[in-house]
Amino acid sequence: MHETNIPDDTGMFFIFEDENYHGIWMKNTHIPLDVVWINESGTIVDIATLQPHDMQTTMPKQPAKYILEVNAGEFQGKVGDHVDRVGNTIRVL
Repeated sequence: MHETNIPDDTGMFFIFEDENYHGIWMKNTHIPLDVVWINESGTIVDIATLQPHDMQTTMPKQPAKYILEVNAGEFQGKVGDHVDRVGNTIRVL
């Protein structure tokens, strides 16, 4: 929230305690984002492009443990791809 810029090739990575249907909304978010839901085994279970200030909660189609947010149009993976996290780097395999 309140971000007006995310540098290219960076994003925000959220880690939840449990795998569940974690919803996202865009309150006080000033830029469009690609939101990627990832399950505990590292598989992408859903992807959505969300618009600034949208107050509707967007839920994934399947439970997820992680959420990755990057600039809209930047994420190149697809549902079913595997994601690998090494330190602060996220790679789509």
